Amino acid sequence: MEGTKLDIAAKEKEPLSPSATYKQIPEDDMEGKAKNVVQESNGHEPDGADEKMLSKEDTKVSSNSKISLTEVKFTTNEKNGDAKLDIGEVKGEFVGLTKEELMKCANDPFWVRLRWFLFIVFWLLWAGMLIGAIMIIVAAPKCTPPQPKTWWEQGPLRKLDDIKSEITNELASTNHGFILTLPHDTYAPLNTTPGLEAFLQNNKDRNIIIELNPTVSDVWFTNSEGKTDDYVDYYIWRGQEGAQNDPPNNWLAKASTDELKKSAWVYSETRKQFYYAPEGAPHLNFRNPKVEAEFKAVLSRYIDAGVDGFMLKNVPGLLVDEAFKNEGLVSTPANVNLDDYRFYTHTRTENLEEVQPIVRQWRDIIKNKTNNGVLMLSDELTSLKPYKHNGTLLVDLPKHRNAFDHDELTAPQLVKEIEGASTFLEHNWPAWNIAQSSYPDGTLEVVAYLLKGSPILNKNFEVTEDLKEARSSPSVLFGVQKLYTAANDTIFAYTRTYPGNPGYLVAFNPTDYKVVVDFAKDIPEIPEEFTVQHFTSNYNETNVELGLKKPAHDFPISPKSAIILSYVPKAAE
Repeated sequence: MEGTKLDIAAKEKEPLSPSATYKQIPEDDMEGKAKNVVQESNGHEPDGADEKMLSKEDTKVSSNSKISLTEVKFTTNEKNGDAKLDIGEVKGEFVGLTKEELMKCANDPFWVRLRWFLFIVFWLLWAGMLIGAIMIIVAAPKCTPPQPKTWWEQGPLRKLDDIKSEITNELASTNHGFILTLPHDTYAPLNTTPGLEAFLQNNKDRNIIIELNPTVSDVWFTNSEGKTDDYVDYYIWRGQEGAQNDPPNNWLAKASTDELKKSAWVYSETRKQFYYAPEGAPHLNFRNPKVEAEFKAVLSRYIDAGVDGFMLKNVPGLLVDEAFKNEGLVSTPANVNLDDYRFYTHTRTENLEEVQPIVRQWRDIIKNKTNNGVLMLSDELTSLKPYKHNGTLLVDLPKHRNAFDHDELTAPQLVKEIEGASTFLEHNWPAWNIAQSSYPDGTLEVVAYLLKGSPILNKNFEVTEDLKEARSSPSVLFGVQKLYTAANDTIFAYTRTYPGNPGYLVAFNPTDYKVVVDFAKDIPEIPEEFTVQHFTSNYNETNVELGLKKPAHDFPISPKSAIILSYVPKAAE
């Protein structure tokens, strides 16, 4: 090697390897060295025909590029001594502006304005999103807690025999309302019943409901019969003198049957007219404002004495048709004596729409003068229209279809009647009356105890701590109710559930034989196991104890008994 040239001819003294590889050489020597190599390897002087390896334009590299050169590789041919030079490609990669170039742009008015614009837009968008989020939270429907239940909705209610009934501390510790029926005339002074005022005074901290009949009274009858001026129209009079054998129309007394026909009209020998008495006693004329005022005074008098609510009798029959037209027939069956009260429609004597404003005034007095007192009706409702104002039912704890008032019950029958009553009453909170029946004491009370509504219990039914716990649960006070039949329609059952709370299953066997139930199969919402909460005294299955967890399969229920089971509801799928 001489100078910067490669001595190719010297290969005889020092043979080159078939391939020789050299590392990178400085850029400024690349062009000249490449020429010498080409000249010597070809054995002649350059004649201008050879081109430069890199042109001047190709060697110009922007300050924004980085040069990456590959290795220079020589390959020789051992036969003729030729050599080949391979030079890799020159690659450039963009690396951005230099600091000096960036600083020139930083103070440029255009870029300054653009930066401020983007800065302001960013914070405006951020503030807009924040305000939007707040508005969504404010405007979103609130998950408000359910309206608290009143004392008469929490229930249950219990009947008292008379004012001598003792309300023990055990009873008072519950949310019971106590219903007392008075034996005397509704419009008679309170002291007519000895001990009544003392009873009310001694139980001011209890929730006392008085049962009254506003439609009948003897208090003013003698004056009305004698046509004393102020009392002439206190009762409903009809007919002409001397027509004692010809009642004004075909209206029958409620006690009228096929065996004994009884007209709703009674003839007065004194006044020589008929007076209306469908219940046997003279019926007051509530189309007379003075009579309306009399009963309002009665309500106020009892409230002042400490009463918290009223159960009123015969309100559907409060008013009668002013034209005194005949009642229509429900049907015209062949060979039937039409002397029975049940064969008539009673559209002229019951549930007249004019009753609504009268009931509304009574309700206003009760609600305004008591601490959310209750207005109940003793009668089952067969029409809601006369008792609604602006879509709201004026009657608390309405009754319809006394589902338990049968000597023999079946599971499908109970489902039908309870669902029918709930639908008819437009899902208002009802009262469930438990009458005496052929079932063991306390059985039907347990069945009704957790139904949606307030059960009216018999006086001797014991409310145990486990029943109190279940009754006070949100699942019972606010939850969903679903009715079922199980075990081939032999078992009546229903569930009460509310999110985040234990569910309750009530099961009743109305049959005379033991039934084994697969609750997990027959009722989809029941999990694999539940806990025994309460059972009736006649439930006598072994290995079933209060507080014990039991599998929901093959669960036994004794004849004519009921049981309450608690469980953890399945998660929604």
